[in-house]
Amino acid sequence: MRTLYALLFLLAQPGVAQETYSDAFGILPADAVGQARASWGGVSTEGEKPAEPPQSVLTFIGPKSMVAGKDIGHAVALVMDRFGNLVSDGIAASFALGPRAMSDEVTHYGIADVQFLPDPNAGTFSGGASVGERQSPRALFRVVASIESLSPELEATASLVPETFSRLATRPMADRFANPIEDGVGAGFILRHEDGTTSVIPATVQEAIAEAHWLVRDVGSGGALTASLADQESASEPVELDPLRAAIKAPVRAWPLADLDAVAMRVGPMTTSAGHMLSDGAIVDFSVVSASGARAASTAWVQDGFADAILPIAPGDGPFAVSVESALGLATTSVQTGLAPDVIRRAE
Repeated sequence: MRTLYALLFLLAQPGVAQETYSDAFGILPADAVGQARASWGGVSTEGEKPAEPPQSVLTFIGPKSMVAGKDIGHAVALVMDRFGNLVSDGIAASFALGPRAMSDEVTHYGIADVQFLPDPNAGTFSGGASVGERQSPRALFRVVASIESLSPELEATASLVPETFSRLATRPMADRFANPIEDGVGAGFILRHEDGTTSVIPATVQEAIAEAHWLVRDVGSGGALTASLADQESASEPVELDPLRAAIKAPVRAWPLADLDAVAMRVGPMTTSAGHMLSDGAIVDFSVVSASGARAASTAWVQDGFADAILPIAPGDGPFAVSVESALGLATTSVQTGLAPDVIRRAE
């Protein structure tokens, strides 16, 4: 199709094309038609080509997507007689291109074409051409919003809370012609933290708004938030990091692992002041000091509100001073080894 369009464009340029013949196998200059091709293509190469009125009109419009107020469209009508030959020069042609009509064109070598600036309102439009008493089938083309003519603006963002989903969004976006940005366009948010690190959060446009729901994790501070769309970036807005708080102090249990000469520990359920469990995958750091002063540490991840760790410390060296650090803050307690949770469940 691209090759055909290029050929039609070339033939439509004054002073470029020469007399052409067409048949079911293609379009080519008249001097390239030999007797062999004429015999199986049904082309007459002798005498003057008879003048025939238009019988069929094919319309091509491109590019298929044009940026509002910027891109120029090109509509080409290929006009053939009842034998499939390109019609004569000078036949009047009219184009309907969305809300725009253009009627001062004529055929050259069987082709009529026009360049046009599409309507600045975004949407999908139909176009076509009429030559003589014949009308082409419709062709579709799109006009899309001019992204380069807008600047995204951030919607007010609530404080970020670790281990929760925070909503980041822009205000509704439209170009200089008031065309809303299409659904599915890629966008993003950039949070430049106070400690010098950067978080990049991808987003997509839906109903002219770029939106993302970001799981706030492994960030130590708030910072300056901006929204980006193509090469456009919004003004920055300050965003604070609001610490997550525990609803209650999570209990810590310990039980011996005799085969390993180690202690297993579990903290949980870890509930937040917002009324939900700490999210799966949240990091929990255990730090333990035994009665004799031996130290051990381990890192675990939350699953279903609990975090489990195995610490290389003698089970009989209790009681144990335990520090648990998570998104809920730092909590300390003292525990002795007891029964394993599965043993307690069986007893119950």
